Amino acid sequence: MYFIAMIIQALIERDIRINMEKRDVASIPIYPEERECSYPTSYRILSKFDNIVLNHVLIGGKEIKVIRAELTEIQKQILSLLDIPEDRFWLDQ
Repeated sequence: MYFIAMIIQALIERDIRINMEKRDVASIPIYPEERECSYPTSYRILSKFDNIVLNHVLIGGKEIKVIRAELTEIQKQILSLLDIPEDRFWLDQ
C-alpha cells in the first residue's frame, strides 16, 4: 500500500507541474501565508484541502440537505491544474 501511495503522490506532483508549464503558471500560492511555490509537492497540494467540510442533514434517517464548504480560489486553481472539474470533486456527484 505504501508503494501505491507514493505513486499517487508522484502522479499528483507530475500532473500539477506539467499543467503549470503548459499554462504558463510560474507558481501557485500554497506555502504558509500564501507565499508562492514554483515546484509544488503533493504534501503542500493536499494540505490546501484540509479544511473541506461536507455535511449531510438528516431528519428521521432521511437526507434532506447537503451542505458543502465553498472552495477557495487556490483550491479551484489546484483542481484545474489537475484537470478535475469542480463538480466532480465532491464524491456524491
